[in-house]
Amino acid sequence: MDAYPFDLVFAVAVASATIFLGFLPARTIRSGFFAREAFKAAAAWFVIAVISPLSVVHYPFILAVLCFIAWWNFRRDDTFTGKIWLSLASGLGISIGVLVILAVTPGSLPATPFGPTDASVSFLVQGWDGGQAWCLASLYLGGAIIGLAYVGYVLCREASTRAGIGGFIQDGLGLLYKLTLVRAAVVLLEIATGSGAPAGDGPGFHRIFFMLPLNVHANDVRQFGLFWVGICGVLILPALAYLARRAARFSSRRQPTRLLVAIMLVGLITEILARIAFL
Repeated sequence: MDAYPFDLVFAVAVASATIFLGFLPARTIRSGFFAREAFKAAAAWFVIAVISPLSVVHYPFILAVLCFIAWWNFRRDDTFTGKIWLSLASGLGISIGVLVILAVTPGSLPATPFGPTDASVSFLVQGWDGGQAWCLASLYLGGAIIGLAYVGYVLCREASTRAGIGGFIQDGLGLLYKLTLVRAAVVLLEIATGSGAPAGDGPGFHRIFFMLPLNVHANDVRQFGLFWVGICGVLILPALAYLARRAARFSSRRQPTRLLVAIMLVGLITEILARIAFL
């Protein structure tokens, strides 16, 4: 089954979430919390394996097994070993787990000046160009926002039953706010400068970071609509992240969790549109 671009975006988000989970201190947060999240990560990688192309299905399945081993160790209160396995799954997931999906998905990266849009040819044989680098940066930034929003969400729920982690929540939401600002700034910069645009015309060319199409046909309403929906999503995320950070400082835990759920949904929709708007 090939569910591109959902499999790609979901893979980056899951890998990012496990990376952020790995930074949480085991002394303050109980082992059961890590066990629960490692089990969720294993289930998520299994889902990614189901919806990924058949030629790479074994890679996310291996990552699911690694997360399951981490869960088993956390369940036995062996936090140190569990974190090692979770870190291994995180590192492989954010690198190989993402790149193998890109490699077997034609058109997942912008076209190179040489012409082909097959990702496996463009970045493995012909080398990188600016458009492909910015496309990957957009993908990883968007996935990091979704993953960090999820970690903030589960930490807020954990804080309702366990004291002493409020500082980690505020620090995490502060980082989330900065990430959304960075991504919005880069998107607007790319639109303003038009850098990295491939030569040629027609609506089939990829654009970087939802970059405004310069030579899109007038009747290409679909791309034009997706472009503006994506831009609105990118600009809404910093506002939602700011409200979530403020709510974590001055309000109850219920309001930040709702805002974080909104950030995850908006971020997921924005990233999916980023992958399909200019195929």
